[in-house]
Amino acid sequence: MNNSLRVLTLAGDPGGGAAIAPVIERLSETKTVHAYAYRQSVELFWDRGINCEAMCESTSDADFHKLLDDVRPDVVLSATSVNGVDLERKLIRAAYELEIPSVSVLDFWANYRSRFADADGELRYLPNRIAVMDAKARESMIVAGFPEGIITITGQPALDHLTNVIKSKKRQRRIDTRSALGIDDTAKLVVFMSQPLEEFYRDYNTDQLPPAYNEKTVFADLISAANDNESIRIVIKPHPREVLDSWKEVLEEHSLVSLDSETNSHDLALAADRVVGMTSMILVECAMLGCRVISVQSGEAESKNPFVGFPNIYFCNTYADFDRAFRAGSSKGNPQGTIVCSNATKNVVDVLYTLKKDVRGRRKSSCNHSNTIN
Repeated sequence: MNNSLRVLTLAGDPGGGAAIAPVIERLSETKTVHAYAYRQSVELFWDRGINCEAMCESTSDADFHKLLDDVRPDVVLSATSVNGVDLERKLIRAAYELEIPSVSVLDFWANYRSRFADADGELRYLPNRIAVMDAKARESMIVAGFPEGIITITGQPALDHLTNVIKSKKRQRRIDTRSALGIDDTAKLVVFMSQPLEEFYRDYNTDQLPPAYNEKTVFADLISAANDNESIRIVIKPHPREVLDSWKEVLEEHSLVSLDSETNSHDLALAADRVVGMTSMILVECAMLGCRVISVQSGEAESKNPFVGFPNIYFCNTYADFDRAFRAGSSKGNPQGTIVCSNATKNVVDVLYTLKKDVRGRRKSSCNHSNTIN
């Protein structure tokens, strides 16, 4: 059996880059990987020690054809992005035209069509396989018009490493992080996991209407719920897409609020008594670590909540709900290591091998059939 595999990979948005990074790392141990990245995924890959080449945002269809001709991968592995550049779509299209199989890894339960659609909303950039987190994502995509046969449940590779965090000395990590932040045991620490929703819905084409909330309105609700309680410290963890200066006025106005772009998100979560956010993937990770997580989605129907059924995540669509959740109970919960499929990294690697084998088999069958006719 030939276990060789040559893979070309691409990611842009940070969530997508985080989803395929573990797969690249696993493949790089024994296989040939040509990794490319743009926007936030460049730094994300470099920080993880992944040897990748930064790709220009103006890369054209012809450029992708040439790249694939030069590398001749057995299979293409891409993240999915919704950022107005969306180079992954061009790569998928070029791979299709050159009859190179492709796999896209989904990283979150939203914007399904806009990840693969053209400007008219048509699903023009579909890969051979889409690796999704769970049955919920698969069912939602089928309802959204995706062909059932191309959707494979693998789990989310970015979550695989949480098993090690769950098994680590979480109590000591909590103590160490709070000490580094200058927060003693008597203070209540709230970590706000931000997202630049205002910018996202303004600048990028998505398959959803802008919600009635954004990072600034939710943070204002958080300040109101905290009610100037001097025992509460709030740390803003900015999203990789965010401009840090956008929080300048908030930091100047509130002395008990700080911004931390350096500390690991998991360490901040373990140090926190509450984690507050909107619909970021990091909320799922915090819930898996056993943190008490509050997802504020003001004005949204519960049917649109991407976290339905997720343990430790409290959905709030009114300020009254948020205020109650903020004041209630302990931050402690049970680690939920089975929110989505385990061994997702291995599952995606298996999909790559299966796709390569299937394509090779079809080519061999086609060749034999051609010889028979002649």
